[in-house]
Amino acid sequence: MPVPPSHIPADDARLENTKMSFGAHLEELRNALIKSLAVTVVGFLIGLTMGWAVVRFIQTPLRSALETYYRDHAEVALLKRLEGMRRDGLPVPEDLDATAAQMADDGLVPLNYYIDPNELRRALGSPATAPGRAAPPAATNSATGPSPDSASPDSASPDSASPDSTSPDATSPDATGASKGLPSAEKQMEIVPSRLKRSDLVQLHVYQPLEEDVRLRVVGLNVTEGFMVYVKASLMVGVLISSPFVFYFIWDFVAAGLYRHEKKHIYIYLPMSLGLFLAGASLAFFVVFDYVLNFLFWFYTKMGIDPDPRISEWISFVLMLPLGFGISFQLPLVMLFLERIGVFTVEAYQQKWRVAILVISVLSMFLTPADPGSMLLMGIPLIVLYFGGIGLCRFMPRNKPEFPEPDAGMNTSGS
Repeated sequence: MPVPPSHIPADDARLENTKMSFGAHLEELRNALIKSLAVTVVGFLIGLTMGWAVVRFIQTPLRSALETYYRDHAEVALLKRLEGMRRDGLPVPEDLDATAAQMADDGLVPLNYYIDPNELRRALGSPATAPGRAAPPAATNSATGPSPDSASPDSASPDSASPDSTSPDATSPDATGASKGLPSAEKQMEIVPSRLKRSDLVQLHVYQPLEEDVRLRVVGLNVTEGFMVYVKASLMVGVLISSPFVFYFIWDFVAAGLYRHEKKHIYIYLPMSLGLFLAGASLAFFVVFDYVLNFLFWFYTKMGIDPDPRISEWISFVLMLPLGFGISFQLPLVMLFLERIGVFTVEAYQQKWRVAILVISVLSMFLTPADPGSMLLMGIPLIVLYFGGIGLCRFMPRNKPEFPEPDAGMNTSGS
């Protein structure tokens, strides 16, 4: 059995006696990849049971932005309507503005509808009239006789009476159409639709809960789009569930060829890297999305069109932006790596901080949709992380030599 050199630490001496051939390394790597693939498939199967909830969850920022968009539009439309009523001299309650604002805070949005007045009268139990005709005379009660209004001189004068009211047919009992087999006046209005203008219609202001607004639904334009989105969401859940096991299998393969001091660095920097990645992804999903979507929807408002988001495009956007934030938050570790291999020094980082801020600002512009909010939310943390990287390079211990140098006076020949 070969004896390792005396300058190799005893804990690492075993590596000298456990060397493997290239083919054996490939076999170990194949086993690690097969086990990683197996746990990923298991995670995907588990994710299939959670895909529905994940799809609903990732729509949360989008639905919130759509609610803000349509609530703002409803408030603007209501203010314009109130200004028009005041301009036309119509009575407007003094507290109507406050009431409208309160209803908007309660999640109610106004909808405008135009209704045929004849249909409205018919629904309320009043006789219908054709457009341009006077309202029918007041109904006659068989028990009490004509009402006072119908017996007044004004209503009986020839000038004020309509042509139909002076004809014999209109005053005869046959006016109902029963004796001649003709439909009644209400039935005739249903058979022959009225030729109404927009000015003849009655405008109604109806409120509905914002969560029931169909405009907040994310659409799919392809027959298979819903299924593919569900599969993507389930796969994403499966990768998250299986990632600790996949890392363990890969790490078990890599760690077999590392010395103890090399493993120590992995144990320190890997949790730090994962924490920075999760911090960046969480910042993007829970904070940055609001600013990005409000900025993008602002263009819809200026162009006078309404957004109609597509679920497949949205899920891709959800994956890309947090991924960009998570990767960019690795800046301190990248700085430490470049400093350790000699590309940069701590003094260079300190002297070029103005240039670094400029580079960070440019990167923030390209990695975000270029709205001011998201650029600041990426740029400011990266600037803080830059100075944190300087501190990391200064205070983290440096690598020790792989093997301690033998003493100059030591007789390496063993004599």
